[in-house]
Amino acid sequence: MGKFKSLSHAWLINLQIKISERVLNSYNIKLNQIQVIQETLRSASILSFTFREAVTDVELEGYTVPKGWKVLPLFRSIHHSAHFFPQPEKFDPSRFEV
Repeated sequence: MGKFKSLSHAWLINLQIKISERVLNSYNIKLNQIQVIQETLRSASILSFTFREAVTDVELEGYTVPKGWKVLPLFRSIHHSAHFFPQPEKFDPSRFEV
């Protein structure tokens, strides 16, 4: 694992779509179906959280996460945040368009 990096949300979504396309193309699933799958997973996350460990000191929005500290990203809080997903209560597969 490397350092945590500050990546734009759009870039991460684009990467997720590209990976999904490669995996699901072998099943002949179309892009709009992938978007529906991604929006379904966003709105009804099967994984609430996971533990990660900072492998180096990380500066994040004015805070320092020291090397070795465990970080607990709460996916449901992220996936249902209007900061990342406008109108998070709305089922909208188009939010995953590239």
